Amino acid sequence: MEKKIKKKFIAVATISIFTVLLIVLGIIDVISVANVRKEVFSVLKYIADNSGTIPYDTIEDDEDDRKPFLTDISLFEKEFSITQEGKYEVRFFTAVADESGIVQSLDMNHIAAVSQSDAALYTVQAVLSPVSKDILRKGTSHYAYLRRKLKGGGYMVIFMDCSRQVSTVYATVKFSLYIGLACMVLFFIIVSIFAGYAMAPIINNMESQKQFITNASHELKTPLAVIRANTEVMEMVEGKSEWTESTKKQIARMTELISQLITLSKLQEKDAVKLVEVDFTKEMKDIAGDFKTVVENDGKYFTANIAEGVKCHADEKGLHELISILLDNAAKYCDDGGEVSVKLVKHGKLGGILTVANSYKEGEGIKYEKFFERFYREDSSHNQESKKGYGIGLSMAQNLTEMFRGRIDAKYHDGMIYFIVTL
Repeated sequence: MEKKIKKKFIAVATISIFTVLLIVLGIIDVISVANVRKEVFSVLKYIADNSGTIPYDTIEDDEDDRKPFLTDISLFEKEFSITQEGKYEVRFFTAVADESGIVQSLDMNHIAAVSQSDAALYTVQAVLSPVSKDILRKGTSHYAYLRRKLKGGGYMVIFMDCSRQVSTVYATVKFSLYIGLACMVLFFIIVSIFAGYAMAPIINNMESQKQFITNASHELKTPLAVIRANTEVMEMVEGKSEWTESTKKQIARMTELISQLITLSKLQEKDAVKLVEVDFTKEMKDIAGDFKTVVENDGKYFTANIAEGVKCHADEKGLHELISILLDNAAKYCDDGGEVSVKLVKHGKLGGILTVANSYKEGEGIKYEKFFERFYREDSSHNQESKKGYGIGLSMAQNLTEMFRGRIDAKYHDGMIYFIVTL
């Protein structure tokens, strides 16, 4: 149990930090990409606004030198500006083409890595593209383009080599990925080391509770045995009466409750059981046969639909206990004159789905997930005469199912409550 709790704690903590890192680093990467795209297309717009060229002889205003530091970051800039030196770093070419993409003229004076034939091909792609601006990948290079409609017909397309900017973004994303993985590994190691210290109070509290239940259950057995013996002696001397019968009935209830508490405590002490291949069909038929008589003698109907050859991975005694708990629960809580039904079908090559259902007219609107909580009973008054259970059986059934690495669910439909076990 201690190992199981630690594993869950480590898993939850690791998933939490992974989610946070994913969000934070993702936001950083998205901002980086957005800034690069903004910078690239701002330069292209600047060129397009100047008829497909850069006015190198323009003297820039020095007013920007008086702006706060943060306005130097493109994310915070209201308007695009380019420095006099920065103009000479831009490698671009301009093409004028007709509606079909046929090049009418090319200005290749500001780029050397692109041939005229390649420039013509890029122009056709840009003109026929459904978007007016984008970034094209050509081998190891990247070229951003901006397409503008000309008044006299045709298009002006400006291309700019943005390989350096794209490489910077890739490097940022790759670096953030490495940082994220390193943080995850480091966090996992730290959490694994200190998980025992963090969970120690909870584990100690649970161990104390289990030890108390076990000790109290064993201590209660002796006085109950004495009370039973004294009651039987009273019946031998004075004869049976409604008082002695009531006492014996309560002794039987207490004995059954103690037995269930001890069983539940032992189940929780096991981290795992050795699972073997068990004949699910045989177990179901044996137990269903015994319960059929009990249900029918109580004036209720019993139906069973058990598939042949169903096997599963489980502990034989534990599986027997699981089936018995569900059938006993269905028999106890079935409406008078109602129906208890059992169905077993094959699930995969080695597994089965068991469905145990019973009539329950007052089941609408009940939170069925609470049925697996220890000591939970839908009858809030806990009237012992109304129902014979203690609210422990289904909790035991859930523990057994988890030990078999299966799943148990409860649902309500058309006046029937269904407990479905998948193994």
